[in-house]
Amino acid sequence: MKTYHLIILVILFASCKTSRKAQVIVPHIDYSKKVIRTVDPNQPIPNYQSLSTFNGDTAKYLKVNFIDRQEAYINKKLDVLLKDMEVPITKFVAVLDQSTFKTSTLVYLNIDNYREQTKKIETKNEPSVIIINWKKPIAADSTIAIMRSTQGLWNAAAKQYFGNQTIGSIEKIIVKPIQ
Repeated sequence: MKTYHLIILVILFASCKTSRKAQVIVPHIDYSKKVIRTVDPNQPIPNYQSLSTFNGDTAKYLKVNFIDRQEAYINKKLDVLLKDMEVPITKFVAVLDQSTFKTSTLVYLNIDNYREQTKKIETKNEPSVIIINWKKPIAADSTIAIMRSTQGLWNAAAKQYFGNQTIGSIEKIIVKPIQ
């Protein structure tokens, strides 16, 4: 699965001239060991911090509010997370299950535009991307259709389609210097 994630990242950044001094690492989830936690939906989201408190650091905003607090979103529709998100999604990449290509198991949600994302990777900073792993895989046919019709740009059709999917977990892309 790591290999497939890496292939998707290569496609995402294929036309950019990234620095050879940084390596993008995509997390891998072993679902057999995953503990799913739930939160009372009637309780307010704990410890949410507004975007303004991060002084323009969108990656940190995403990490603190959505990665570190993913228990507030697990087992909920993506729309719940999208309502809380104060930054717009610019594009997305859905990932198909590499063994069958019949289902999609996750989606990358990109906040940065192409130029910002490339610059962050070149400077070894984290790009503003979150990875949503679905609780149940979704049909590849409809996922491919939405990717083709939107060309990977986040719009109302993409929001409507993915917004109804249930979140299994939330991750981030990590950029580490190559030793």
